[in-house]
Amino acid sequence: MRGIFPLDVLLERIVDICEQLVGAEAGSILIYDSQLDLLQFRVVRGGASLEQLRDVSLKLGEGVAGHVARTGEPLFV
Repeated sequence: MRGIFPLDVLLERIVDICEQLVGAEAGSILIYDSQLDLLQFRVVRGGASLEQLRDVSLKLGEGVAGHVARTGEPLFV
C-alpha cells in the first residue's frame, strides 16, 4: 500500500539511510529559506539535537553546510 508521508518523516529517513551508507555517526539536513536567505536545520541526528539547533541559522558560505549550499559540491567530513 502506498501512502503520503509528512516531509519531516521522509527527511529523517533520508538522513538515516545516508548515515548507514557512509558509516557516519551524525547527519543533518538544512533547508534553504529564500525569504530569509538562510539555511535552517530541519533534521539532526547524533551530537546536538534539533531542539538545540532549532534557532541556529547559517548564511550561504558559512560553515561546512553553507559552503556546500553555495558551491553545490558535496563534502565528506
